[in-house]
Amino acid sequence: MMTPKGSMTFARFFDAVLSEIEFGRIDQGINLLVGLLDAAHMQGRSLADARQELVRHVLHQMLLEEPIYAQAAVKPDDYAGLVDMASKTIAPERISTTGRRLFEATSNLPLIRALRQRRATVNQKLEHAWKDGLRICLVGNGANGGHTALSGRDLSNVTNIDINAEDWPNLAAKSETQFDLICLPEVADTLDAAALFSLLLQARHLVSQTGTVFLSAVLPGHLGSGWRQACLNWQPNMHDAQALKRATSDAGFSARTYSDQSDCIIWAELRPTDSLTIMGNKSHAD
Repeated sequence: MMTPKGSMTFARFFDAVLSEIEFGRIDQGINLLVGLLDAAHMQGRSLADARQELVRHVLHQMLLEEPIYAQAAVKPDDYAGLVDMASKTIAPERISTTGRRLFEATSNLPLIRALRQRRATVNQKLEHAWKDGLRICLVGNGANGGHTALSGRDLSNVTNIDINAEDWPNLAAKSETQFDLICLPEVADTLDAAALFSLLLQARHLVSQTGTVFLSAVLPGHLGSGWRQACLNWQPNMHDAQALKRATSDAGFSARTYSDQSDCIIWAELRPTDSLTIMGNKSHAD
């Protein structure tokens, strides 16, 4: 795929993608782009060259009409905003016809479907827990992590924790409440293995003995990995089933893990066990 002057090869592929879109074959064009970038990623190539070439290409200007791509380009460090945009089921009202069609095509990519379904699944779980009167703790990055299932409800049994704003390593010492449900829906995307383990240790002391901790993480090697890096410039921390089970076990939980239909996101339902591993020299670095 790549030559010593690999950017020319990328430029030719971007020409082909642009041609597909201009002729109205938008789904084919987006799938061609994703396939190209995933192939480069699987070959172990750095996608920095592809991203730089794409930004210089006229295709970039057309893709900017698509809201998810535009969000990543205009606000490259706004992780929460990117996930919020990717999780939307309907395109923004003020958008071109091309942008709307591009959004519809992008929304069908496995990773975007997975992010959208993750948001829906967590909202459903929160709503059911609220109706059952459970003590709920929602842990995220900023506000309530974009979850609107409980908007307008009596939130006297709900605690929101922003790990960017709170002194979360000391939460267990400060809290006088044990929760029936602790949701960590998207926070693992921003934490490496050691930081996630530290958070799970705090959660172990915050969850009731019959309670559940519910978390999700993006899986390494998911479909669209190359596209995510080159087009969204998004580098989440990713965790596989083996790493999650090891970390959760050491933190004092038993774990049931399963992947979503797109095999892009892993879910873990954690329940407290009677034992807690004292880490000593054990490392949870990636």
